[in-house]
Amino acid sequence: NNSAGRFLGGMVMYKADGFSVGFGHNEKKNEFGQKSLINNVLGATADVGPGTLYAQYATIKDENPSGLSPFFSPTGSLGASAPVFQNAYNEAFKQDASLMHVGYKVTSGAHTVVVAYNRLDDKRAVNADTDSYGATYTYALSKRTNLNAVLTRYNNKGAGQVAPGGNGFLGGVTASAGTDSTNVAFGIRHTF
Repeated sequence: NNSAGRFLGGMVMYKADGFSVGFGHNEKKNEFGQKSLINNVLGATADVGPGTLYAQYATIKDENPSGLSPFFSPTGSLGASAPVFQNAYNEAFKQDASLMHVGYKVTSGAHTVVVAYNRLDDKRAVNADTDSYGATYTYALSKRTNLNAVLTRYNNKGAGQVAPGGNGFLGGVTASAGTDSTNVAFGIRHTF
């Protein structure tokens, strides 16, 4: 089946003085050639005051998750119960959500401050909605080296269990559903 595992994507962007707008779409077929992951992303930026306002809206849908079938072959260690396990895992990995993001970035000399808000609206029955807020501060020691401070807060609702990983990015889960999490990080970055 030559459509199995196929991934297609495209993006269009328009940039002008003081603003930009873009749209992207991608879709993937799983190992059986079924329509799997589909994403649409619409984003824009605008120069507002001393900084840049940016926003993004995305949809994420995956009714037929890919890459799970090798683990649940009826001839494997699970035998005849493999389809039951496969169905449970497929349900767990399905996605249906929208993501909204808005932020503002200001740079003044060696100082850069970014604040942002994100809202994940999970449309699945588990309803793992998450709101997140964040702020970063960067001080440029030179063109190649900077100091960073990051504060991130995740407000999990329903079955949401998002926890921050390194540098405030997604990276783990909370101990229980609906439990909020906070991350504070400090670092130094040097580019080569």
